[in-house]
Amino acid sequence: MKARTLLILLGLALVVIVAALIHPVMVDYRERSLADRVVQHYRRIEAQVRTLSDDQGEFADCDGLRAEVGDEALRFDEVTLDVGFEPVELGERLGYRPVFVVCGAVGSPHALPVARYAQQRFAALDRIEAGPIVRDSAVAFAVPLGAPDRIACLAPPTTLPRLCGRRQVLPDGPNAG
Repeated sequence: MKARTLLILLGLALVVIVAALIHPVMVDYRERSLADRVVQHYRRIEAQVRTLSDDQGEFADCDGLRAEVGDEALRFDEVTLDVGFEPVELGERLGYRPVFVVCGAVGSPHALPVARYAQQRFAALDRIEAGPIVRDSAVAFAVPLGAPDRIACLAPPTTLPRLCGRRQVLPDGPNAG
């Protein structure tokens, strides 16, 4: 009887050890696959912005271009995705070009590693032009959605960018901030 109990305990200990060894590998695999999905989101939005620019030319304001991309295309659970705008100067002409913004912050269990892996993926694709922000509490970077010598919109955006690490905009008043 004691030998059988010992075998059961030994088998259970072996299962626990294997599970403890496999868990970090599975978490890392999940975070890397989510980073690949961020790159897929980028490619879809880049194609959409390119089509919009080719079909409609320059937008009068950046809010119009942002609205055409839509919130559904930017929906992602682990990290914050957004379309931001960088100033472009072409001789006498001033305007803006869209960038794909990725931000992961403390607050979501996988946000920081997913954003770090996504940043590595975009760096490997040689798509990041300006230095990313990589800190212990947040990782943020922007990837261009258009050529550096092409103006996509003329007036700057009036809407605020999405908050990194927050699911909703805080209300006005004493609870704001």
